[in-house]
Amino acid sequence: MNNQFKRCYESLEENLISDLDSLLGEISIMEVDDLDTHDTELLKGWYAVVNTDGIIAYFGEEAEAFRFRLDYINRLLNN
Repeated sequence: MNNQFKRCYESLEENLISDLDSLLGEISIMEVDDLDTHDTELLKGWYAVVNTDGIIAYFGEEAEAFRFRLDYINRLLNN
């Protein structure tokens, strides 16, 4: 029984790491200046959290954007 639990846990851990890697690649931080949006002039110097669908959120500080990104990924993995 213990070996069965261990195999199940290892499989779950591999899938989680794979999901984490894909989400880290899919969700990123960009300077708004680098984006081609109509809001670029208003948000000059801001940071955007983006995924393959587009912009998720804007932040005035880069550290806040990174914090949000990690929290967002954590919520996706735990739902």
